Amino acid sequence: MTTKRPDTVSQTLESEHRWIDGRFAQFQQALAGGQVVAEPFREAARVLHRHIFLEEDLLFPEVEARGLAGPTAVMAQEHGQICRMLGDVEGLITQNASPERIHDAMKALASLLEEHNLKEERVLYPSADQLLGQHDLAQLLRRFKTAKVPDGWACRAHRKEE
Repeated sequence: MTTKRPDTVSQTLESEHRWIDGRFAQFQQALAGGQVVAEPFREAARVLHRHIFLEEDLLFPEVEARGLAGPTAVMAQEHGQICRMLGDVEGLITQNASPERIHDAMKALASLLEEHNLKEERVLYPSADQLLGQHDLAQLLRRFKTAKVPDGWACRAHRKEE
């Protein structure tokens, strides 16, 4: 059986949102049962880190070059909050904090992600799909597929001014 490849920014990045949400939900379910099972969180955090890289370093420049800078500025600011909160949850896991403390931190992160993803899915992604011509869109999606996050990469909100 063959699966149709996503052919829009919306389809590609929204499917990543669903996968990340699913892994975080598994993590939260274990926490609710009093268990800290870090692997689903760490997998989702790794994929989310790459997802933010794809947006900030590949997608944002394309839409900003076409005049859509307002939404990307908001998304980048929220990415900074998300990255900080991911670090907070990882820190709690590493410190062997109680499942309740980790659950509270994760609940705040999940709430922010839900709001953030809605903005991307309702505004940014559809705008990108419309702004990019067929050739540029195909090229961007190829870059999404092969892009690797450079060592030491940080989201825009956490980069030091050079």
